[in-house]
Amino acid sequence: MSGQKRKMPTLVLIIILVLTIIGSPAFSQEKEPQNTEEPRWTAPEALTEVLILRPVGLVGTIVGTAVFIGISPLTALASIADREAFKVTAQTLVVAPAEFTFKRPLGHYEKDYYAPPKQ
Repeated sequence: MSGQKRKMPTLVLIIILVLTIIGSPAFSQEKEPQNTEEPRWTAPEALTEVLILRPVGLVGTIVGTAVFIGISPLTALASIADREAFKVTAQTLVVAPAEFTFKRPLGHYEKDYYAPPKQ
């Protein structure tokens, strides 16, 4: 019985911490946006971005890096004729997912942030 009494404050503290973390994006949004060009996002959208899109982007970055390392010898052979092949492959498989995950601001989904370079 005393073991349950000791676990109760810890459980309450964990619940309060989780609720505070989940609710914090709602407090970061301004009531009146100063810059109207910035997209407005709500707390559920930000939560979706942080809990789903960013981890998927991280997995994409890791998988893209692994694939890039695996095909680097073939890309190096292809770069003999076309010197841009290695750069385009790196941009597409490594840099674009990394920029989507780490560089892009919350709520921006335009391809300008993670598009491969134009030739």
